[in-house]
Amino acid sequence: MAGSLGIHASTIKVVSVYEGSVVLNYDIVVDSTSTNAAQKQLAKIQAKQTEQFATGQMDLGAPILDVQAAVVSSAPASSSSSSSSSNKVTKIISGGVVTAPGFEPIVITNSADITTEVEGGVFVPDIPIM
Repeated sequence: MAGSLGIHASTIKVVSVYEGSVVLNYDIVVDSTSTNAAQKQLAKIQAKQTEQFATGQMDLGAPILDVQAAVVSSAPASSSSSSSSSNKVTKIISGGVVTAPGFEPIVITNSADITTEVEGGVFVPDIPIM
């Protein structure tokens, strides 16, 4: 993933992994002394990530059924606010179909061909980009 996004692998932090279908939550952390610079850098990474997932170029070695992204940024310690977030979750792929704004709704993974056992509903991962 790091190579396809053009970022160093140390910037990707795995937050959680769930069994069953592979559900991976991760953060992308950028080093920047300026909040504005960090937000610009994250926006650029998010745009590239969205494009790669939405066009089927992101190969993670398994079928991709659902992808969501949100930008969450931590303010410097001197700031009165401890963190800020866009609180806007962007659905990139849902049910194996591209749902990202600005991209054609193509089928990335035919979910009818994949059998999964889900108890009590569907888990929707929250994948923030930090």
